[in-house]
Amino acid sequence: MALSIKELELKNKIYEKQNLEIIKEKEEKKTENINEKNKEEKEPLKEKEEKKEENENKKEEIKEEIKEEKDKNKPAFVPHEIKERKKVEENWTVIKKGKKNKKPQ
Repeated sequence: MALSIKELELKNKIYEKQNLEIIKEKEEKKTENINEKNKEEKEPLKEKEEKKEENENKKEEIKEEIKEEKDKNKPAFVPHEIKERKKVEENWTVIKKGKKNKKPQ
């Protein structure tokens, strides 16, 4: 059973087509796998970015709370204390100059 040249050429073409189809399928599977891996890699990156944003928001909130606490701890502006301070300073400068012998209380 010897095959003619035409039959051999037809078989070769058939095998080539089959090989090309197999190669295409393998390439498609590879690209699908790569796409899936990329998706899987992107998801953790998104999660990390979200966590960073949450942490930054928390830091800002803490800073604001600290500022508010500092503002609460500041004494209120009291003008009569300033007047008393000025009197004490005036008396002290007078004492230093030797005009009065009084010491500030």
